[in-house]
Amino acid sequence: MIAQSIAGLVVFTSIAWLISENRTKVSFKIIIAGIIIQLVVGLILLKLPVFRNFFVSLNRLVLSLEESTTAGTSMVFGYLGGGKLPFVEKYPGASFILAFRAFLHIDDLRNGHNSRHGHGTLCQHSE
Repeated sequence: MIAQSIAGLVVFTSIAWLISENRTKVSFKIIIAGIIIQLVVGLILLKLPVFRNFFVSLNRLVLSLEESTTAGTSMVFGYLGGGKLPFVEKYPGASFILAFRAFLHIDDLRNGHNSRHGHGTLCQHSE
């Protein structure tokens, strides 16, 4: 995962350099300083307990908003909004009707989770 992140930084920086109007005026000191500042700020925000707790709380708030939204759309749209199916599902996954609901599960699949409930991207829960 670290190698992928480093490769992403190199690729996107290279693309930015390639599409720049005047490649000779590009200062690699500024680019490297900017990336280092970005990494330091990221480490501070994610590793210091004060900021980490803030993001975990924010994550919980967003998850509760998602659950409320699912409950509301289920009430209004029934199974089309995420509610229980009024029929027996013969093929697992066949009731997955709304394409935009797939975006919520991409992170879960990437992290090996089967369910969205109780899992956040910033905090790990044991089951």
